Amino acid sequence: MNRLHLMLALGLALGAALPAQAQTVWIGRPTIGDVMRHHLTEAIKLQQEAVRSKAEFSAQLAQARREFFDTASKPESRAPAEKRFADLLYAKDIIYMTGLLNAGTGQESKKHNAAFHFLTGGEIDGGISPAARTAFDAWINAMRESLGARHPNQFILVTNEGQLRAALDAAAPAYARYKQLRDQFEIDRFTTGKAVGMARVAPGSFALHEQQHGTLDLAADMRLDLLGQTRPLRSQLAELSRGGQQVLRCAYGPKAGYADGTPQYEHVLFWFKQAPEGIEQMLSADTANGMARLRTRVARDKCPDTSSVAKAIWSGGEAAGRAQAAKTPQQLGDEQRAAAQAASAEWRAANAARNAAQAERMQAQQAAAEQARQAERDAMEQRKQAQIDANAARLQGNVQRQCADARARLETARAQAAAAPPHLAERHQARLQAMERAQAQRCGGA
Repeated sequence: MNRLHLMLALGLALGAALPAQAQTVWIGRPTIGDVMRHHLTEAIKLQQEAVRSKAEFSAQLAQARREFFDTASKPESRAPAEKRFADLLYAKDIIYMTGLLNAGTGQESKKHNAAFHFLTGGEIDGGISPAARTAFDAWINAMRESLGARHPNQFILVTNEGQLRAALDAAAPAYARYKQLRDQFEIDRFTTGKAVGMARVAPGSFALHEQQHGTLDLAADMRLDLLGQTRPLRSQLAELSRGGQQVLRCAYGPKAGYADGTPQYEHVLFWFKQAPEGIEQMLSADTANGMARLRTRVARDKCPDTSSVAKAIWSGGEAAGRAQAAKTPQQLGDEQRAAAQAASAEWRAANAARNAAQAERMQAQQAAAEQARQAERDAMEQRKQAQIDANAARLQGNVQRQCADARARLETARAQAAAAPPHLAERHQARLQAMERAQAQRCGGA
């Protein structure tokens, strides 16, 4: 039976935070040469169970986490606790992987995936660790590349477990890198014991945590999707950065609602005090959202107090921000639920459209293939008929030549019969009559 080799990377020692008798604790095997084997079907089964009951799965994972870290003082129970914890962490990875594998790691796909989790009971075990998120996306992208995806936003269709196994095998090194960061996060969270409280002021809205302004940094500020940029836009943005264009950076939160060693913040960017010249032309030309988080015409010298107001101003201007600030928590909650439902419906519609387009392409391909096969069959029949016609023509030609030869012999026989002496006339006449009968049978008397 084929098995999936799960590359379990090194963790970190618990160190001084553990009791005096503690020893090094790992999540999984310490070396690639000593990897733990997992059946993909077992992970998929855990995934299905988790989707049916997210809360129950999260509780199981939390319990497995506690039991694993308890083995610092109970080393005799480490092996089963370690295996259970590693299995559940892997199942969680599979759940989040399958949510992005088809549609990709682009912002639209992540938005629809977040809406799905919002409508189905929230994130599982707090979601993917922020400290390992980039590596997680790199793992997904590596799998998608092995399946033929050319960029993070291209939709692909995975139709069977064999494809999934092959993609997981191809992306094993990327998973090992992600897993190392994931395991380090788990151990850091245990050793530090930090807990991040949410700074939510209303449903979907968080308080201002920090604001600063500085020169536009293309990599850090915009997190640009280069596939969405034209060459002129890249040149304009680079020129703005070199020219010292200032931006206002607003961080809101923390928004993490679970024990986490790395706080998560929501970031909104504005132009600082004055938008660059030609901003309207830049926005009009940016049809593929290449400007990312700075695709706004709004300039400010101070961050709004809440993230919901900041996002309203970012997209609709100051008037939209004032209208957003006047909304009640109930209205904000209703809007958040409606937005999540709309995003989920949009994702389902887009997914259905992609599936329909895929089915239509497959039907067209099948029809074209059948048409090609029919054309080949027709051509073969034509070749057969041409061969039959050629054989018939050759046969007819042979018959005509034979009849011409027979006519010539008959004329010679007639001449001989006419010139024969009287005592041979009867013999010649009998021979002539026999030849005429044969000629009539073969050539129709011609």
